Amino acid sequence: MSLLKRIVLVSLFLLSIFAAGVVIAAPVWVDYPNGIQLSTGSSMTSDLNTKWTTWKAKFTAVSGSNGTRVVGPESPHNGRTVSEGQGYGLLMAVYMDDKTLFDQLWKYKLYICGLAGGKALMPWKTSNDGTALAGDNNSATDGDTDMAWALIQASRRWGGTPTGQASTYAQYATAMLNNIYSMDRKADNSMGPGDNWDGNEYPSYFSEGFYREFDTFEGGTRWAAVITVCNNHLAADRNTANGLTSETCDHSGARTDNTYSYNACRVPWRYAIDYIWHGNTFADTQIGYQEIFFTNIAASNVGDGYTVSTGAKTGANNNASFIGPAGCAFMGGTNQTKLTEYYNQTAGTFTNACNNNEYYNASLGLLSLLVMSGNFPVTFSAVAPTITPTGLPAGSCLFDDMEDGNAGNNYGGFWYSYMGDAPSTIWP
Repeated sequence: MSLLKRIVLVSLFLLSIFAAGVVIAAPVWVDYPNGIQLSTGSSMTSDLNTKWTTWKAKFTAVSGSNGTRVVGPESPHNGRTVSEGQGYGLLMAVYMDDKTLFDQLWKYKLYICGLAGGKALMPWKTSNDGTALAGDNNSATDGDTDMAWALIQASRRWGGTPTGQASTYAQYATAMLNNIYSMDRKADNSMGPGDNWDGNEYPSYFSEGFYREFDTFEGGTRWAAVITVCNNHLAADRNTANGLTSETCDHSGARTDNTYSYNACRVPWRYAIDYIWHGNTFADTQIGYQEIFFTNIAASNVGDGYTVSTGAKTGANNNASFIGPAGCAFMGGTNQTKLTEYYNQTAGTFTNACNNNEYYNASLGLLSLLVMSGNFPVTFSAVAPTITPTGLPAGSCLFDDMEDGNAGNNYGGFWYSYMGDAPSTIWP
C-alpha cells in the first residue's frame, strides 16, 4: 500500500473515532492557568500509573459484595477504614480514570452509611475488617468534602451512573453538597469538624478550591460565604512569619494548640489547588508564606512536626505527608528547582510509605505528586483527549505520541502498528 493511501486511511479512521466519541486516558496533564508546575509533568504518565497501581495493591481491599475500601494498616488505624481515606481513594480514582475502582469505593461508602441506619455522610471509621462501625458514627468534613468533589469530577469525566446504582454521579454529588452544607457547615458559615459534633475547627479541612467549584457545579453562590469565613479563620490562626497553621482552632480562628502536625500539614496542598485553578490572592499569600519557610529547608530534611509560633522542628520523620504538601507551596512562586527537589523527594518517600504500609503518607504523597506535576485539572471538558480506539480497519496503521510510556514500535518518535502485528503490539 502506498504511503499516501496509508495516511488517508489513518486520517479517516481518526475522524471516525472523533465522530463516535473518545476515551480520555489517565492521568490528564494540563498547564494550570496560575503558578508553576513540574517542568516534566506531562511526561509522568507511566510513573504515576505505576505508583497508582502500587497504591491500590497496598491500600485497598475488597469487602465481599459490599464494595472496596481504603485500608489504613498503620497505627492507629490497624486495618480500619476511615472516611478521609475513602475520600482520598475516590479523588485519585477519578483523576487516574479508574472508574471500576471508583464505583466500588462508592459502593462501600453507601454500605457503611447503611450500617449506620442510612446516614447521609459516611461514618468516620469502621472495624478493622471493614464489616462494622467502630463506635463513631460521626462524619469528618475533610472526607465528606473530598468525596463530593470526586463525584463532581466523575460526573464530568464519565457521566451516567456508578455501576450497579440507580442515581447518577451528579445526583449523588448534589445530595452530598446539600448534606455537607446543612450538617458540616455551621450557622456562621464556618466549617465544623463533622456532621454531628461542633468542636474545634481544623484549618486543613478548609477546601476553598473545591468550594468555588461547588458553586460552579450548583450554579449558585452559597459557598462563597463559607470561603470568606474559612479564610478569616485561617488568617487568624497562621503565623505569617512561616505560614504554619495549628492542628485546630476555635470558631474565631484562634489557635487551640501550637502544633503543625499530621492534620495541618495538608494546608499548603489545599490552598495551592485554589491558587493554581483560580488564581486566588489569599491562597497565593498563604502558600507564599510557606514557600519562604520551606525554601530554607532541604526536602530531605523536612520533619513531621513543627511549632507554629517559632517554626522549630519537632519531628524527625521525613515522609510524604509533609514533603508533598510543602512542595505544593512552591507552585505559587518561581522556584522551579525547589519544586522539582520536593517532587522528587516526595516520590521517593511515597515508595517508603508503601513499603512500610503507611496509607496516610502514601495517599498525601500521591495526591501531591498529581498536583505538582500538572495532573490535577479543575475540569476535563477542555482537555484534548487521547484517542483510544477499539480496533483498526484491515491493512491500516495507527500512530501516537508515546504518551502511555510504552516505547514498543517507536519509530522516529511515533508509534506505528499494522493489523498484521500481534495484538500485544497494537495495544500495550
